[in-house]
Amino acid sequence: MNKEKFTNAILYIRGRVPEMSVEDMHKALWFVDMLQYGDTGKSITEEVYVKVIEGVHSPNLDEVLKTLEADMTAKMDCFSWEEITCLSIAAQAASDGFVNYFVNKLTESASWENTKYREPVSLDAILSKKK
Repeated sequence: MNKEKFTNAILYIRGRVPEMSVEDMHKALWFVDMLQYGDTGKSITEEVYVKVIEGVHSPNLDEVLKTLEADMTAKMDCFSWEEITCLSIAAQAASDGFVNYFVNKLTESASWENTKYREPVSLDAILSKKK
């Protein structure tokens, strides 16, 4: 995980969608990493997500959230223009409720079904099955 980008992605999304639940934040972070991975072959945060009953889970999210203060804002200079675009899309999608739809669709794949609970979810495998 790239802690600087991971932390600032959380701050950016939380700044745009302050009422977002922690469960939805897991999904939004996965969504933004999927967007970037689908375009470049590399995720923004480099987080390894795992499969849970609720969908996807970032093993590091809860710990990072504990370190953040309410008035903190994202430092965007750690992101490329393309990454900022993905973050903006993900934040808007989260605000509109689209992230849940996207995650639900991706979790219908054979790759998802073949992943055991609490095991890493391969971004490449999930995306290749949807092409």
